[in-house]
Amino acid sequence: MLNIKFFLKLIFFAFVLINSNLFIAYAEQKVSKILIEGNQRVDDDTILSFISLSEGSSYVDIDVNVILKDLYKTGFFSNVQVSNKDGVFVILVEENSILNLIGFEGNKRFEDEVLNEIISLKKNQIYSKKIVSEATNKLIELYKTQGRFAASIVPKVVELDGKRVDLVFEIDEGPLYTVRNISFVGNKVFSDRILKEVISTKQTAWWRFITSSDNFNPDRLEIDVSKLRDFYFTRGYVNFRVLKKQGDLLPDKNGFSVLFVINEGKRYRVSSITIDTLLSDLPNINFRNLIPVNDGEWYNVKKLEKGIANINNTLADLGFAFSEIRPSFKINDDNGTIELTFNIDEGTKNFIEYINITGNTRTLDSVIRREILLVEGDPFNRLKIKRSERNIRNLGFFKKVNVKAEAGSKSNLANLNIDVEEQATGDISLGIAYSTFDEFSTSFGISEKNFLGRGQRAKFSLSLSDKRQNFSTGLTQPYLFNRNLTGSFDVFNNTYTDSSADQRTKSLGISSSLGFSSANDFAHNFSYTLQNVETEILDSQENKISSDGGKVLSSLGYRISKDTRDNRFNPTSGYYYALSEQFAGLGGDINYLSSILKGSYYYKYDYIDLIVGIGAEYGNIEGLGENVSKSNRFFLGGRKIRGFDSSGVGPRVSANSSASAVGGNNYYTGRVAVRSGIGIPSETALQWTVFTDFGTLWGVDDTANNYAVSTDQKGLRMSFGYGFQWETPIGPLSFTWADAIKKESYDQLQKFEFRLGSYF
Repeated sequence: MLNIKFFLKLIFFAFVLINSNLFIAYAEQKVSKILIEGNQRVDDDTILSFISLSEGSSYVDIDVNVILKDLYKTGFFSNVQVSNKDGVFVILVEENSILNLIGFEGNKRFEDEVLNEIISLKKNQIYSKKIVSEATNKLIELYKTQGRFAASIVPKVVELDGKRVDLVFEIDEGPLYTVRNISFVGNKVFSDRILKEVISTKQTAWWRFITSSDNFNPDRLEIDVSKLRDFYFTRGYVNFRVLKKQGDLLPDKNGFSVLFVINEGKRYRVSSITIDTLLSDLPNINFRNLIPVNDGEWYNVKKLEKGIANINNTLADLGFAFSEIRPSFKINDDNGTIELTFNIDEGTKNFIEYINITGNTRTLDSVIRREILLVEGDPFNRLKIKRSERNIRNLGFFKKVNVKAEAGSKSNLANLNIDVEEQATGDISLGIAYSTFDEFSTSFGISEKNFLGRGQRAKFSLSLSDKRQNFSTGLTQPYLFNRNLTGSFDVFNNTYTDSSADQRTKSLGISSSLGFSSANDFAHNFSYTLQNVETEILDSQENKISSDGGKVLSSLGYRISKDTRDNRFNPTSGYYYALSEQFAGLGGDINYLSSILKGSYYYKYDYIDLIVGIGAEYGNIEGLGENVSKSNRFFLGGRKIRGFDSSGVGPRVSANSSASAVGGNNYYTGRVAVRSGIGIPSETALQWTVFTDFGTLWGVDDTANNYAVSTDQKGLRMSFGYGFQWETPIGPLSFTWADAIKKESYDQLQKFEFRLGSYF
């Protein structure tokens, strides 16, 4: 028995000893060498940097799976095999191909650059069937948005040496499917003709080649539903519904038929509006007057939204930036009325968590952020958000600016999402005008409002006509020294030839300015100008006979302005006024004080495409101990009073209309204009305008000359005209015709003007 026990113990001891040695030997296994095979583009060192194994390190079986996982994760390899023999690891890889060339064949409607931007594939990117499939689907969707539903996209892959491939998309754009018919079912109050004007989808017409609104696009139908809903909700139909929308390919497959099935519902009036507020310490304000809806009027959701915005802005100005307005409705179906109650409470105090900016592919984020009146961590303020949106739009860099607030990571946090759509900021301006004096004259200019995406403005302008040659170049830097300062520097060289007076005036100089903005939309600007003004006497061939040698003008200017316009380039609402003063006499040979006061106001009728603008301007210049020379007087006409030549109004050297203008020390102008797209399909981007301009120029203190026409004559001039403005990809085109309905016999007139890159 003892022998048996001894024998079992001996066996157990041997088993433990053997397994202990095996464990020690297993634990001490080391990587003696790592061999990498099959790689062509990715070098050995790069592959070794991806894995957690190195020569001399210990390893266990699981290391093989980790190596496989790490290498597949890089996306560089389509196949990886790892083997181990006595500590020698062999890693065999098969590399994915890379894109060597990306091309397109058969595309006519879109340039290669546009298609490349859509698919977002780059040279030297890793090739896979997945990215090719995704790119193909993106191209198909692009062609569908343009009405090319039969477009065929076939990707062709050409394998090259070195694991490289050429990818070519063979495109058959197919026929263009347009909307041949639009019909409505269920509409009793409004006709098909009226509803067709409301929606953005249009029936094909011969002139719609300039737009894509008649190309069938199913996504556009969702927008049309929203437009129909807004149309009915602003006319009292609160129960309006779109029951069905669809587009069907016609049997002959030459286009689509679009159908909307709607239920107009009953029309309701607003019987009463009550304001219920829990806010304390409010001043005595009649909030009801801020809502542009009278009792008894038809329900209008847009006017009510405007009323809510008016109350919110008023409360924000009073310090209640977080107030909330919750409207409640009580509908009486028997008499078709709605009782509205606006419940105003203090609301929850929220803060900005993140400000996200998207869509700016060229403009730096910092250029947009510096126009935002809020930063992360600031209290949420609707009024500041609205003003920030206006500031960004007024940069003139973006076609669209959309500012939207969304919930943040916590209940008291909000994210501010700013999405912009960039537009060309390099402006080319071209003007052609016909006048009774210069006949045809031309002007040309070029400028860049967003130089290198930094918000800098670089300009070069050249204006040429029979009598004028004006040149200027300069640079404007906003937020100078990262402060609320705008600095500019310009160089100019202007020449004006007055044949009737046998005289030519040349001015060569520089100017610089420094401006800043202050509270309540005010802006201040200080400027300095130094120039040499030379007057030459000419013979009948306009050759120089003599010269006064030039006089030095050194002047300091100041301007204060206030601007609440929604868009300074094409305003629809708000006002602007400015007072400018210029003092010449800081050294130099010329001394005077000049003052100009101007203002304008714009109003857009609610829910009607009709904008009314009025403006006025007054100027005065007084010599300080001397007469004001001709080169420093005001000249009037052209863009200030359309229908007259650029210097067509005011005193002249004789009563002959071809005689030279002598300018004046005083002037005033006024304007009333209406701009609208009523009667013109919206997709054409055309607008018409009707206007009247008026004003006059008078007063010359230079007694050295005896002018045939009284220099103190203040006869009113007035013109009436019309025109068209067309928004095109190369900029706005404007055409104006104006007739002088009140003029003097010696005034010089201008009937027609065409301009590229200018607004009415």
